[in-house]
Amino acid sequence: MKTNCTRLVLKEFGFSYLELLVTLAIAAILAGSALPNLNDLIRSGRLTEQTNNIVDALMTARNKSVTTHYNAIVAPVSSWTGDIRVFLDKNGNNSFNDGIDEVIQKYQASASGEMSISSTAQQFVFTSDGRALTSGDVNISNRGNNAKKITVSPTGRLKTETVQNTTNY
Repeated sequence: MKTNCTRLVLKEFGFSYLELLVTLAIAAILAGSALPNLNDLIRSGRLTEQTNNIVDALMTARNKSVTTHYNAIVAPVSSWTGDIRVFLDKNGNNSFNDGIDEVIQKYQASASGEMSISSTAQQFVFTSDGRALTSGDVNISNRGNNAKKITVSPTGRLKTETVQNTTNY
């Protein structure tokens, strides 16, 4: 007795050239529309990072002033856009003296000048009871729509808020 062998049909799997081109075109369109959002996300992340660095500097100074009973000062090395130094004012003259005052921490400037940082105070001085001798605002902005504002109250408390960027730096 003879059996019928069924013929197997082999089917090729994969994409045709046309299907590949259409898929790549759609991917390019989606990537092009997502790129501006990605830039905004990066700017927002850098703005948050710079704000957190300044808040950390202010909180470190306040905490150190309470624990050491010296005035602790947060001051820019040259300008607020540059490096920021936190130090204990051991001789009580409210300015940094190399060899006398103790540097607690130093924060590096924002990356490649992308931020605009300004303050209503030249420096922030915290006393041994945690109060701020100098109060004021630190404004941080970049080329995005949002900016951050850090307010140092006379009691030494900090308040951070997102504000509309009016400088569009």
